[in-house]
Amino acid sequence: SLLDSLLVDREMAKKWNAAVVVDRLRECLGPRGIDIVHPFAVQRYNQNVVGMGKAEWTMPEGSHPSTLAVLIGNTKQLWGPLCEHMATAHRDDWHNEKKCPAPVDAYVEQVVAEALAFPARGGTAEAELADSEGAPSVLEARFSHGHGKRFVHMQRACAVSGFAHFSPHCFLNVHAVYGPWISLRSVVVLDVSMDNDLAVPPYPKNPYPEADDAIAAELAKLTTKGAKPDWKAWVALRDLATSESARVHRFSEPQIRYHYIYDRKAFFEGQK
Repeated sequence: SLLDSLLVDREMAKKWNAAVVVDRLRECLGPRGIDIVHPFAVQRYNQNVVGMGKAEWTMPEGSHPSTLAVLIGNTKQLWGPLCEHMATAHRDDWHNEKKCPAPVDAYVEQVVAEALAFPARGGTAEAELADSEGAPSVLEARFSHGHGKRFVHMQRACAVSGFAHFSPHCFLNVHAVYGPWISLRSVVVLDVSMDNDLAVPPYPKNPYPEADDAIAAELAKLTTKGAKPDWKAWVALRDLATSESARVHRFSEPQIRYHYIYDRKAFFEGQK
């Protein structure tokens, strides 16, 4: 009956509320090294970019007054699972730019797509079917390497989501725990209401304001007309934005080399 259908839909909505969706994504993504999974209302991002005069950057809101978006990224924890993947799935072509032009982007897209299928946790076939039944649809997924209509302003999304402060001095998002040692990968919008499911934190404060003057001075040197800083100078700027407590979250040297100069030999070093 119609009533029975409505009751089933209501039960599915309860089962797949925003908190459950985020927990399931964390379960799927965390072991693959994607350990930043942070919920926020996509309307906050849209209002921000419209205020910048960039309405073309908005993402779909669906029919909800407050629609679940998820900021996806990683800390240094990405490196181990990524190197393991490169040593298996791309054992013969990880060093070949033609066969494997953007290995990290490809890995992230694959892992996120698999997570968004909301695979069942396991058990009997009946239990698996019941576990995945009614999973929410994805309104849109954009990645940091997207362009044109697929562009998402990751740093704005990170800030308005409440995850990490955006520093105008080093142009990096700086987290209260991880410092600037985070990589922003994707924003996913799902057909799920945020209402009453998750508390959305306020715009994050600068966790390390005492470094601002030194960072601004160093950035001025690096961007002076005629200056030709190498990549290590930009790493040093990132280090300036790193508090003492956040140093433990600094990327490893191989991870830094790939991050800044795409040194593919770093993948092999990550397996040692």
